[in-house]
Amino acid sequence: MILGIIPCSKEKIWDVFPEKKAVRADQAYRSAFHLYTRRYAQQHCHRFVILSAKYGLMEPEFVIEGPYDITFSRPSDPYISHEQLALQAQQYQSQESIIVLCPKQYAQRIERAFDGLPPTMHFPLRGIGGFGAMHRYVKNNSIPSQ
Repeated sequence: MILGIIPCSKEKIWDVFPEKKAVRADQAYRSAFHLYTRRYAQQHCHRFVILSAKYGLMEPEFVIEGPYDITFSRPSDPYISHEQLALQAQQYQSQESIIVLCPKQYAQRIERAFDGLPPTMHFPLRGIGGFGAMHRYVKNNSIPSQ
């Protein structure tokens, strides 16, 4: 089995619908990059999870109670610890391989969390350039939804 790990995004459903309360993780994130990575993962992986700085690895049906703004790029943010993320990673150690479709800071945390676990890790976005190049890669390597 191949697991895809995709990033969350700053843009969330509450930006458009502030009256919304709790939503599933697969309905919360709205950025184009997130949507392209999800489409890529749906086409190239058996399943996917979403990496959030607040919650860590979330299954698509994980319920997010409301809006939040936490990122790994702000050291003062109360993001998930390495220990918690590594504990979550153990739940996915039976996967044959894992495709990580996250920008550098998020991908590095995933790599550390899975260190020593059996799945083969793949980082197709590593070394291809900045955010624009990563965006083009996932957009161009997935079939548009009908």
